[in-house]
Amino acid sequence: MRLPSFLRMKTSHFYDFQPSKLLLILLFVSGTAFGQFDLYLTGGAGQSQHYSFDHKHQEMSGFTLNSAASLKLGASVEWSKHNFIHPFTGIQYTMLGSINKFGENYHVNPGTSYSFTHNYITIPFGAGIPLYKTFGIDFSILNSFQLSNRSSEIIAVESRIWDAALQPGVYFKVRNWKASFTYYYGIRDVFGVGIKENTDLRFFNRAWHLNISYKVKTFGR
Repeated sequence: MRLPSFLRMKTSHFYDFQPSKLLLILLFVSGTAFGQFDLYLTGGAGQSQHYSFDHKHQEMSGFTLNSAASLKLGASVEWSKHNFIHPFTGIQYTMLGSINKFGENYHVNPGTSYSFTHNYITIPFGAGIPLYKTFGIDFSILNSFQLSNRSSEIIAVESRIWDAALQPGVYFKVRNWKASFTYYYGIRDVFGVGIKENTDLRFFNRAWHLNISYKVKTFGR
């Protein structure tokens, strides 16, 4: 049986990107504008899932959305001159997605699971607010750009190149180390299908991460 049009195979694409050059630009701009900043290397792991308003708790077209592992790696520069607010930016690799399982009674590929994987280069713009000497909250706006694998084993349509998200978080600092918990709240329809025949087919990236950061160096003192 032929798959519905929104479940047809798509071809993966690869987009050339040079993150090292962008990081050097960010470092230069930060040093020029702020004068004193900390350079952090960060790694994070957690879970991600596509959120759909109509189908969060029920099946759609015979399959359900399930959480998948999520990772991120990158570097950030944080303005640390004052204690009341710490603006930051950076660059990181982010892997998001879902596992989609077809129901046992579904007429196409019953009992089969597929993964929807998105690989992004993400650029955050945000600020941290220290509440105590070692504890604080932060908030950032994320711009994520597809790096590769814009399609998956099976996918609705080619996912959008650009995703935008809001990311609140809390952090705890000890010397050069910082541990944080963040939540990725995507605000763009990942696949761009929209609402079809009174059915909401919009999907948004959602993910939580536990992160560990290490301060490599402080510049501009």
